[in-house]
Amino acid sequence: MQEEIFPKNSERKGASFTRKQNFIEVKLYDNILRMPHAGKFVKDIGLVGIAHMLTNVRGFILLPILAKTLGAAEYGIWSQLSITVNFLIPLTSLGLPNALIRFLPATKEARDAREQIWSSVLFTLGISALAGLCIVLLGGPLQRVVQIPLPFMVFLAFLVITQSLNNVFSGTIQAFQEAKKLSAFIILSPLADIVFVSIAVATNQGLLGAVYAMFLAKLLILALFLLIIASKVGVALPNFSRMKEYLSFSLPTVAGNLSYRVVQVGDQYVIGVVLGILFVGYYAPAYSLGILLNMFTLPIGMVLPALLAKLFSENNTREIQKYLSNTLTYVFLLLIPATCGISILSKQLLEMFSTAEIALHSYLVVPFVAASFLLFAAQGIFVQVLYLFKKTRAVGVMWFFAALLNLGLNLVFVPLWGLLGAAFTTLLAYLFVFAATWFISSQYLPFPIEWKTLFKSAAAAIAMSAAILLFGPEGLLQTSIAIIGGAILYGFLLFAFKGIGKKELEFLAKLF
Repeated sequence: MQEEIFPKNSERKGASFTRKQNFIEVKLYDNILRMPHAGKFVKDIGLVGIAHMLTNVRGFILLPILAKTLGAAEYGIWSQLSITVNFLIPLTSLGLPNALIRFLPATKEARDAREQIWSSVLFTLGISALAGLCIVLLGGPLQRVVQIPLPFMVFLAFLVITQSLNNVFSGTIQAFQEAKKLSAFIILSPLADIVFVSIAVATNQGLLGAVYAMFLAKLLILALFLLIIASKVGVALPNFSRMKEYLSFSLPTVAGNLSYRVVQVGDQYVIGVVLGILFVGYYAPAYSLGILLNMFTLPIGMVLPALLAKLFSENNTREIQKYLSNTLTYVFLLLIPATCGISILSKQLLEMFSTAEIALHSYLVVPFVAASFLLFAAQGIFVQVLYLFKKTRAVGVMWFFAALLNLGLNLVFVPLWGLLGAAFTTLLAYLFVFAATWFISSQYLPFPIEWKTLFKSAAAAIAMSAAILLFGPEGLLQTSIAIIGGAILYGFLLFAFKGIGKKELEFLAKLF
């Protein structure tokens, strides 16, 4: 029976009743502090958030090491290899990490949990190993498509296998809501990359040595994951009796994830084919700078789903609505000024962390990418409703059409406008997914949005941006002063506009 994207009448009536019951104006943090799971939720986000901030050091360190040492062309190859691994992971893991996050929190028996975990691990190992074999055997034709030289295709195969397994183990830890262990791995994984790759580059091993070093780092993380999971739940023979249920939930997310990857990285493939690998080397650092906004939202995305799944199993829709409403407001309070700031300072930041040549060619890309990820972060809150109602097919359909839109427009605009054409089509694709997700999720479980607070945030961010433009920073010191001063000014203005108050500040203090 085909899944319906929109709710049935009974589901719509339930959502309508819930809307009337819960559409009550309440003080933002009065809401969340009264929630029964709020203490752990806040601490988990704070812990994972700090870990992700440290994780982003990886990008800041590896970008200058690779771009300045290897040059734009070889950095383009590194970028193509990285995005190809990320593109293939959803396919080879079959969305099973999402299924573990959705179903494990409601599992009561330790034996059942153990069997579900190891069945998912072995299933993923088989699929990823098969994919790796295909990459090796078809390396010649594939390397012409993905613009990766043939010697790197074997590493691509092994990276796909290790990262697929790492994703399943990471999903398991998220399902157990163990923020400390999750944070440890969030920090260790990029730290291993930094250390291993830096040693390879410092010893003149070149790009091939850097890629080999990255594979060793991922292998180390996989070994640690195995040790942690085995010590927690033990080891069991697989029992695939629930695999059909898992796959019925997860497989639709594969199409969605693959389509999302097309939206995320398809522009780089088009740039590589149309403009050449050198322009990928220009575009990739700007794109990486724009998606730095992820460090504010990934912690929420790694903590929130398991908590919502638990509340949903308890039929506690009122609490779910409160979490979604307040989380969306927090996301915007952080990302609106971050989007403005990173856009205003894009050229200075690219000159600091890459080269003047790269900055000159790509700094105008950053505002489009940053705005895209602002929309993506908001969409990540609304989509939780569809996951709770198991409407993963609807998510897949939305990303599929977004991928078609993105790919088609890239083929039109990249030859005309170059890198700016790719950035513009990325923004349009994310805008489409955001609007569609918001509309469809509201048919199932709507929740109030604090519009007044968001308008105040936007006003404060615009004033902050104007101040930075007037300051006109140049160089590391002045740019650092502009970032710190801008953040302080934004916070002061938001407080003056009564967008936040004493209770909100007390809540933020609880994060630490």
